Amino acid sequence: MDIWFVHGLTGSRETMWTHSNGTFAPNLMRTQFPSARVTSYSYDANIVGLWENAIGEGLRGYGKALAYAIANSQLNETKRPLFFIAHSLGGLVTEQALLVCLEPNEPCLCEIVACTAGIVFLGTQHSGSYLAMWGYTLARLLRVLCVQELELLC
Repeated sequence: MDIWFVHGLTGSRETMWTHSNGTFAPNLMRTQFPSARVTSYSYDANIVGLWENAIGEGLRGYGKALAYAIANSQLNETKRPLFFIAHSLGGLVTEQALLVCLEPNEPCLCEIVACTAGIVFLGTQHSGSYLAMWGYTLARLLRVLCVQELELLC
C-alpha cells in the first residue's frame, strides 16, 4: 500500500507531521506497516504563494501536481492501494487531485481513483471557512483598487 501525507496551510512536509518530541508521523507508519510506501508530499502552502497561485490554477493546480506525483510514483508497478492523511488545506488539495483524476482528458490518472482505499481528513473545511470568505472579499476589493490605480495612471 501507499500512504500519502498531505500537509495544510503554512505547513511543510516535515513540520506538519513532526511532534514536539521529534517523532515524525510518516516514520511511525513505516514501523506499523513495513511493506507500505510512505510519502510526505510537499507543495507551496504559504499564504503569499496561495494568493500568487490563485491567479493561475489555484487548488486545482495543486491537486493536479499531487495527482501526477502519485502517478509518477506508480510507474511500471503493480497498482497499490492508496491511503491519504490530509490536514486542513491538504484535504482540499487531495480532493482536487481525485477530481482531476476523474477528468476525461486525464486517462492516465484514472487508476488513482480506483486504487484509493481511504482518506483521513484532519481539520479540512470542506464547505469553506468564514475567514476564507473574508479573504476572498479582501482580494476582490484589492483587485478593484489596483485596477482603479492603474486607470488613474493612464
